[in-house]
Formats: sequence, structure tokens, C-alpha cells
Amino acid sequence: MINRKPSVVTYLALAILQTHGGTTTHSTWANTEPLSTPSTTPSEEPSSEQAPEISRSHAAPASPAPRRQKKSLVIDIDSLRPQLGLQLFASPNVLNNAKTEQYFVQKGFAGDPVVSAIGLMADYQPAFLQVLGVFDLGATIAIHPIFPSPNPYVNSIASNYTLGLQAKYQLRFFSGQFLVPVVGYFADAFFYAFNQPNSPSTVTQGRTVIQGPLLGAWLLLNWMEPSVARDYFVDSGASRTYLTFEARKMVSNEPSLPINGFTYLFGLRSEF
Repeated sequence: MINRKPSVVTYLALAILQTHGGTTTHSTWANTEPLSTPSTTPSEEPSSEQAPEISRSHAAPASPAPRRQKKSLVIDIDSLRPQLGLQLFASPNVLNNAKTEQYFVQKGFAGDPVVSAIGLMADYQPAFLQVLGVFDLGATIAIHPIFPSPNPYVNSIASNYTLGLQAKYQLRFFSGQFLVPVVGYFADAFFYAFNQPNSPSTVTQGRTVIQGPLLGAWLLLNWMEPSVARDYFVDSGASRTYLTFEARKMVSNEPSLPINGFTYLFGLRSEF
């Protein structure tokens, strides 16, 4: 019997069978060897080190971290309890009363001079008093220009000035109260120096104590522009800002400069 070598057709048939997963054994032909086929072994499966990379490549993109808000945006500044108050104020006619006008007439002042006021109040709110409410203890300094200006009545706008003390109580009952009534008492030492109209070289000068009760109302500006108030707090530390109005009963029975009447102060106040 003659052994034949496998033909080309036989090789193609074997290749097709092995491609479809068939297994081969040694054929009866002597020189025929099975074709090697790629096999899938456990070593070819994704390793544990490769798995995270695959999962990360197919994972949904992480959402961006939320932005941190500024400190000024999360602090309730109205809940803070300030301890210091600064108040700029002005009065168009601080000595607006009949007795003072009569005094000026007797001294020969013509043209009805107007004594105004521009000043600063600074007060402290002691912690041990705050259990009873909002108490302010403070001091005042002011100058008193005379209009019309220039005039022969004074040598400078600081010829007349005031140094004083005051105590106030704020009728503030809840957080965010936009209108705060204020009551109190003040005592000012008014230092004056007036030139005699008929003799400018002659100066009438002295000091008189002016005192009396006060009543006022403060309008809170924080609730009008909360974002501006928070920015102002971050920049300056001021937790509250007010527009202020005060009416004061001024009494001085000293003959040097008699005063008996009301004066009105307008201002801007910040509390720290």
C-alpha cells in the first residue's frame, strides 16, 4: 500500500475545522501535524491591576466639587453683638433757640448768624450691661462753624467747639429690626469765642454746659442692600450701619450764653 502525502485541500479542511473550534489528532498520514491554534488561557484575562484602569475608562465623569462660599456670605452679621459705635453727625443750626438769638442781638451781631455743628460720637457697649438691653456709653467732639462764612464773628471754624458725654439705650428687640428708637441723656461743654462786631479785637469767650434728654430713630441700612452690608463687614468689620436722626432738648441757664430749645442732629453710624 502506497502512502500519499496530504494534498492542499486536506490542509485547508483541517485549518477550517480548527478555526471553528474543532480538535485534531494525529492523522493516519505520517507527516501530518495538527495546526497550532490560539487558545484563551486564564493568564490572558484582565489582571487585577488592569481592571481599575478599565473601570475608570468606562466610568462616568466625576461631577465638579461645589464651590466654597465666601465667609461673608455665610455669616449672619445681624446676629453679632457689636461693642463699638462710631457716628458722624451734623446739625444745620445747633443753637436754634430764642434765648441765643436774643443774646446775639444784644451783643450787636447782625445778619442772624447760624451756628452749625459737625462732629463725631464714639460709644462703647459694655458686655455686663447688655443683659438689660443695648446700652451705649460714649463721648462727643464737634466744631461749630458760623454761617454765612466768612464773617467777622469768629476767627476760624474751630473757634467754637464741644466736648461731651452721652448715654443711650437702643429699643432693639429682634434681629434685623430696621427701625431702632433711641432714648438717652447728654451733657456737653460748649467752648465759644465770638468777636465783637464793633470791635473785632475784642473777643467774648467762655464755656457753658448744655445738657438734656435726647430722642432719636436709627434706620438700618443692612436690609436695604444685604450684599453691600456683607462686603462692608468683610472690609471694615462693621456689622450694622444706620442713618440716624436725633432731637435734643438743650438747656443752659448760665448767663454767659443762655440756651433753651431743641436742636436736631442727622448722621451716619456704624457698629463694630
